[in-house]
Amino acid sequence: MIRLTDAQYAGMFEISVPLRPDYGTMMRLQMTPGLIYSSNARMVATLRSLCGESGRCFDDWKGSFSFPLLVFFEHNRENVTLVLNLTNVRTSLDFGVRLLMLAGGSRNGIDAGKGAFGEFAAEEISSLYMSLVRFLTRHFEVIRNDYSEDFHHSVPSDLLVFGHKDGRFFEFIAKNQEQYNAVIAALADGKRESAGELKC
Repeated sequence: MIRLTDAQYAGMFEISVPLRPDYGTMMRLQMTPGLIYSSNARMVATLRSLCGESGRCFDDWKGSFSFPLLVFFEHNRENVTLVLNLTNVRTSLDFGVRLLMLAGGSRNGIDAGKGAFGEFAAEEISSLYMSLVRFLTRHFEVIRNDYSEDFHHSVPSDLLVFGHKDGRFFEFIAKNQEQYNAVIAALADGKRESAGELKC
């Protein structure tokens, strides 16, 4: 797994094709106790620890972070190269999996005429999601007790604010735009009292 810059991701986006998302596995990840999939704050802290700061390849109305990755995956006993962009879409994590095409239009030796959505079995995409989230969860368990970096992200579409402050992770959905703006302003000013109404 290799972190990509935004420029590298943009270039690979142009020579890759999307793979069908596995929403069933996403729902199972959301409901599985002990995994960090359902916590944007913990996910971002983990990805920052592994990959550095977030990129900008996200919808700034429905999202707030982007971590493009290059992943090597085995398919039909052949190694293929996948391009992922771990982002949040509203309150959920999206994997943004794409299959990288090689020179000449072939996709890692896979018939380009079949269409991207039919290339991978659902079990393979599910396995990729599960393996990645379990890896990230294990890393979070290593860093959680010593994690001290404060940060916050906001999602305007859902009035969502999440991050880490004063030694705890939080996710907060404001009741209205005024409350949302006030929480963001207070966090930007570094006021301790702003975290009082934020829930872990």
